[in-house]
Parts: sequence; structure tokens; C-alpha cells
Amino acid sequence: MTKAKALQVKPGDMIVPNSLWNETSGRERKLVVPTKVLEVRESHGCQTGVMFRVRFRSGTEAELDASWFDS
Repeated sequence: MTKAKALQVKPGDMIVPNSLWNETSGRERKLVVPTKVLEVRESHGCQTGVMFRVRFRSGTEAELDASWFDS
């Protein structure tokens, strides 16, 4: 997902994680499909400049770069 598209995403939106994420992540870091966005924030320290706060299947929350999601 590009920065421009990521900035259009709002909390509560449902987005689809890139399948590579779930294929390569450990069991505790698998995402549901689609994944609910809890928070969106700009960040200069990541690939796209946009981070999404999401919840894994395990219930743990984390911030992931928008590039891990399909547009």
C-alpha cells in the first residue's frame, strides 16, 4: 500500500494483510483477514511513512507499516 492510500484509511476500516505476512510470521503474530485498523499514524521511521495499529489473532496489538497490507 502506498502512503497516499494508507492516509485514506481510518480507524475501524477493515484491510487485507499481504499474504506474505501470515506466511512468514510466527503463530502469535498472525493477522485475521480482513484486519480491523485500530489507529493510523504518520511515522518517518518506516517504509511508507504510515503505521497501522492492529490486533493479532492472539489478541496482542502492534503497529505495522502500511506496506504489509494490500491496497
